[in-house]
Amino acid sequence: MLGLLGDLLGGLLGGQAGNRIVKKRGERLAQDGKVECGLRVLSGSHPRASGQWMHSTAQLSPGLITMGGIVVRITKLDATDPRRPKGREVWAVSPQTAIVRVVASTGAVLEWAVLAEQLPWALEQVHVAV
Repeated sequence: MLGLLGDLLGGLLGGQAGNRIVKKRGERLAQDGKVECGLRVLSGSHPRASGQWMHSTAQLSPGLITMGGIVVRITKLDATDPRRPKGREVWAVSPQTAIVRVVASTGAVLEWAVLAEQLPWALEQVHVAV
């Protein structure tokens, strides 16, 4: 019984500390116009991107998401109904993310996953209104 209570308290306190660390890191990255995110191709093809989720820190600027060697020139972004990861997808993408669709200049349709609390800021950086 005591072990279960200790595990529960440890999980709660650890989760709160982890959330604070993630939030502080997000704030530091935002000062440089960056965000932790994920990208994957849904349809079409895009240089250096695939149908598997890829995660990294991305540089955001008007009309661009630059993540590692992937440069997405945005021609359309649908942020009207962000979705949350579901099912087995939560093994590859944090359940705390919001996922929106991006159409790139290559014609590829990609999904862009950003922590839900950071999505409005990220959309502002690429000049896309929610």
